[in-house]
Order: sequence, then C-alpha cells, then structure tokens
Amino acid sequence: MNFDSLSPHRTATLHCQTLFFRITATYSTICPNQVESPNEEAIEHPRDSIEIFKQWGCCENDLLKIFSRQPSLRNAQATPLLSKLNLLSSLGLTGSDIVKMVNCRPRFFCSRINNCFDERIEFLVNLFGSREMLRTALVRNPSLLTYDFHNTMKPVIALYEEIGISGIDMIAMLISRPTLISRTSFNEEKMEYIKKTGVSKGSKMYKYVVSLIGISRIETIREKVTNLEKFGCSEEEIWSLLGRSPYFDTLG
Repeated sequence: MNFDSLSPHRTATLHCQTLFFRITATYSTICPNQVESPNEEAIEHPRDSIEIFKQWGCCENDLLKIFSRQPSLRNAQATPLLSKLNLLSSLGLTGSDIVKMVNCRPRFFCSRINNCFDERIEFLVNLFGSREMLRTALVRNPSLLTYDFHNTMKPVIALYEEIGISGIDMIAMLISRPTLISRTSFNEEKMEYIKKTGVSKGSKMYKYVVSLIGISRIETIREKVTNLEKFGCSEEEIWSLLGRSPYFDTLG
C-alpha cells in the first residue's frame, strides 16, 4: 500500500494496525498454547532398575523379593531391562506376575527373550488356546520364553503329540510340570516302560504316566523298580501300580 497518497491521520492509523498484527503474529508463534497446557511436561525415563520396576507397579515389598532372589537386578542396565519388560507387558504380564517369575526363575532377566519372539508367541498362543492361558503358563514357567525355540521346545512338544499327548492334556502337563521341556527324553527302553504300565492312550492317567517317565532318568527308574522289588513286589505289580497311580513313588 502507498502510504504517501493517504492523509497523515490515516497513515498513522495504518502504521499502528500493521505494528499490532506483527506483534500478535510474533507472540502466537512463540507461545502456542504453552501457558494453557501446564500439564504437558517432558516424559522422564527411569534411571535405574528400581524406578523401572516401580513404573511397572512393583511396591517396596515386591522390590525386596526381586532383589533378594536376584541381587544383580539391582544394578541392571536400564535400557535392556526396560526392553524386556516392554515385551512382557505386551503379553499382559503385570508387576505382580514379574515378581512371581523372578522368584521362579531368578536368572530369567539374564536371558535373551527377544529371539524368535513373535514366532514363539504365535506358536504358544495356538498351543494354549488364548493369551490369558499363555500368561498363566508363563508365570508358572517363565522359561517358555527362553528355551531354544526351534531345537528344544518345538521338538519336545511334537514328540509328546506323536506319543499321544496334545491339546488340553499338553497344556495341563506344561503348567503342572514346569521342567517338562528341559528334562524330557524318550528312547526304546522308556517306551517299553510305558507299555508295561498297561495304560492306554484314552486313559485319563496316560498323560501323567508318559510325562513322569519322560522327565525321569533311566537310571532313576531302574533304581526305583529295584528298590520296590526288594519289598516283595513283582515287576508286573510295580508297573501296574504305576499305571494306576503315577505319583505313588515319584521316579524323577
């Protein structure tokens, strides 16, 4: 606009209006709603394991339990610990669950749980039928997240399915026997022991007989049978009794 063609009064008015708009624009750029939103503060990242566990809902008593079971967690690096807890949180696990997991497996957080994580979780959800049931199993046996997925966990589960234990029976055994995957082994001698019990695949006792023999050492089984024979029991009676009551004398 050409101010020279205007009256002195009109020129002064336009100069004042222009200056006002410039000042208003400057302040609106520098302070966009900052004064109106005092609660928007920068998020502070936890500095150590104590703050991290508290962030996940652990109280002082929980921290005492965690650090008494695994003292090294007190000085754990924040970033790796936070990463693992984020993975656990995605599975619905809470601070209370974490306390139980550390109590069960003190060195759990020393293990890498991100290997094949998505593939492992998909497999386990299909196996347990739901994420909630998987959560229950993980609290009972956190090692389900640390076993060698392709070389240990999948082959052992496939072996039990081949023998005749799957579905609900497999779930029950994995929850009731946390060492099932790590200790299971089968050979011809063990398969012969299963036959000697006389328990059929359709029996409710089958899964208990198979899992008990599966996790027991051959030497231990032989020793137990020999000891029972000393009390006058025949081998046939021993295996028949085992078939009816697998826990009458734990072999493992």
